[in-house]
Amino acid sequence: MAPPEPTVQCLGHFGFGEIDIVDVAMSPDAVLEKHTHTRIHVCIVLRGGFEESGPGYVTDVAPGVLRISPAGDPHTLRFGPSGARCLLIEAPDTLQGIGPTPQQSGRVFVSDPFVVDQAKELVTAFGDPTRHSSLAATAITLELLAQGHRPRRSGDRGGAPPWLIRLRERLLDDPLSPPSLQECAALTEKHPVYVVRAFRQHFGCSIGAYARLHRARQAYRLITTSDRPLGRVALETGYADQSHMTRDTRRYFGRTPGQLRVLGSSL
Repeated sequence: MAPPEPTVQCLGHFGFGEIDIVDVAMSPDAVLEKHTHTRIHVCIVLRGGFEESGPGYVTDVAPGVLRISPAGDPHTLRFGPSGARCLLIEAPDTLQGIGPTPQQSGRVFVSDPFVVDQAKELVTAFGDPTRHSSLAATAITLELLAQGHRPRRSGDRGGAPPWLIRLRERLLDDPLSPPSLQECAALTEKHPVYVVRAFRQHFGCSIGAYARLHRARQAYRLITTSDRPLGRVALETGYADQSHMTRDTRRYFGRTPGQLRVLGSSL
């Protein structure tokens, strides 16, 4: 019996510049016959899984696994009885700059809880139409691509070099207009991949997450210390609208802007 025709449900799409990110659900027992991708193709399995086969290899790809597929490399995917939910990223090779490219080094599989955390950050960026989301998604994409080439280091979050301190100060300067990753790299005179890895190593989070938290803190300050209308506070701190700001205040402070204002007036 022939396998069922694969059904793909798009749960979310986010694109900017040369990067496309898609959150998809694949139907149970589906098969994607031999195919290739025209650009670097990153797949992060969030739920379910599949068997991947290509010239000289067969691999099971389970939840939490990051797979980097080189452009033009043929492979077949066979999904299990529960299907799969995957986050897909397509990016140009020029974004990497981290040594051997997948075209040179072959297909890459990485299993690391860090990968799932980064995927969740990307999904969060889907709901943010501002420059913060573009900065966050670009930085995360570079970090994920870098996973295939060198081990992630954790540890020293102190002793940041002066160029990294300058970058952090730039992020704090203007919440309305965070720099792009290219601007961050130009400011520091470092390669973008080196910048995003060093930032996480020293400050414990991605550049985009740091900028979003600072924006939320700025909003918190205005909500609790001024009588500005909440919609105006949202616009002054770089949010698309008040509901967008509400999602962040709930996420970071556990309360809506209205609740924070009442709390602030009682202090």
